[in-house]
Amino acid sequence: MKSAWMLGLGALAAGCSSGLTTNSTAPPLGRFEPFSPERQSYRLGPGDELAVTLYSVPDLDRTVTVGPDGRIALPLVPPVMAANRTVGELQFELYGLYAAQLVDPRLDVSVTTFAPQRVFVGGEVGQPGVYELPGQIDPLQPLLPLAVLPIDREISRFSCSDVSKTEVL
Repeated sequence: MKSAWMLGLGALAAGCSSGLTTNSTAPPLGRFEPFSPERQSYRLGPGDELAVTLYSVPDLDRTVTVGPDGRIALPLVPPVMAANRTVGELQFELYGLYAAQLVDPRLDVSVTTFAPQRVFVGGEVGQPGVYELPGQIDPLQPLLPLAVLPIDREISRFSCSDVSKTEVL
């Protein structure tokens, strides 16, 4: 019974290990965090849809989806690893690859659609299952109401800063 309880909390904590950057002082749902240049940029992942625009050759413009292996395929260059990179890092690599093929390789990369983050909730919880979290939100905010604990259980503290540091007191 205790192992099922820990499995459920482990599943909730798994959402904390995704490529999305979270802040322990996340704003309430529906509100935005203030801009901070120190905050890490979004890291691309499988399922993200990207628009790649080459200004000198519009025929090479593409909308691509990051594949399950983390790569994207574009004309004139070999498949490129996009997963776990920022848009700027990917843009820099594509510039270098296209520089060998084009006279003017200026390009732009932008995310057109963010892949939903999938979190698996299981164990001794009220509603086990797979849940999708849209956009960059704190994984625990929408899941805690779904993972209602049995009446004889109580959670006094749950930390979601890092899966390796997850604690239940």
